[in-house]
Amino acid sequence: MVRGTMQVRDEIVLLPAPLHQDCEARRWYTEGGRSCLALSEGGKLLDPLPTFGPSCYALIATRVGRGAANQYALTHGYCHARNFN
Repeated sequence: MVRGTMQVRDEIVLLPAPLHQDCEARRWYTEGGRSCLALSEGGKLLDPLPTFGPSCYALIATRVGRGAANQYALTHGYCHARNFN
């Protein structure tokens, strides 16, 4: 996991799925599971599009630690967490 100051992206960047040389470590879902955020092992905060079986990811931020990602998720209404590792 990359540590450091979380850097939120100003522009929209789409990454193809599946992630190459990286993988999802944790997801946070909204109530009802309609949308989620994903934190990659490499420290990227992502929005999977679509939520299940994504064809791409919108990159929200880089250099994100688990604590910063958790705070961001809870602040934005993503209250149900699931670990993958």
